[in-house]
Order: sequence, then structure tokens, then C-alpha cells
Amino acid sequence: MAEDIRQVFKTSLKWKEGKRGTLVLKGKPELDVASPPAFGGPEGVWSPQELFVASAEACNMTTFLSMMKRKGIELESYESETEGVLETTDDGLVITTIVIKPKVTVKNPEQAETAKQVLGRVHKVCIVSNSMKTEVRVEME
Repeated sequence: MAEDIRQVFKTSLKWKEGKRGTLVLKGKPELDVASPPAFGGPEGVWSPQELFVASAEACNMTTFLSMMKRKGIELESYESETEGVLETTDDGLVITTIVIKPKVTVKNPEQAETAKQVLGRVHKVCIVSNSMKTEVRVEME
């Protein structure tokens, strides 16, 4: 039987001005956040929508790394590009799809197929993806 886990993640946010605030977490760098420019926010500041998409991308990577370590497969490199689509739906504005495109190189080319299989399963066990109502797909390159 799997171990029951309950962990609480806390954040705090301080409004600065306009549509801008600062995420503050003890022991971590502060992060300015704001509405995206399309919704009246300033340029050059992370938006909640970007953080939402980025959280799926980061979770995909860390889950993949964990699964690869368990299989004893060493990586040469990992990088990804991700796109989240915001659309008007019957429920209002919703990020309807997140497409993650990882590029992975393994140290042992004979393990490339196994790495590809792991990538195909990652989004099914990624905690963040499993917590979203948004469809999350992984498209391998």
C-alpha cells in the first residue's frame, strides 16, 4: 500500500501597486507578479497564467528526472518549451491546453527508447498536472 502523504505548501503575496505584487516565501527569492500586459499589467513581470504553465512544465521535468533516476538512466541534457493556450469558454477565460515539448539526450543511446517511454508517462503522474482541470499533454520531439 502506498504511503499517505499530506504536505502543505504556503505562499504569501504583498500588493505593491496597480496590478502588481510580490510573492514572498521565507528562504526564497521574492518574485514580482502581475496581470499580463494584455490585461493591463506591466511588461517584464511574471503573470499568474505564465506561472500556471511554468508549474506544469517544471513538474514534468522534476517527475521525469525522478523516474529516470529510479531506472538508473543518466541524462546528458534536458530542456523544454511549453505553450499554454488561454481561451474564452462557457466557464469564462480558461487555460484550455498546455503542450510541453521536452528535448532529452541520454548518456547511453541504447536507453533512448526507455527514456521516450518514460516521457510518455510523466504527465500521468506529475502532481501539478494531476491537480489541474486543464488538459496537459506532452509532445515529444
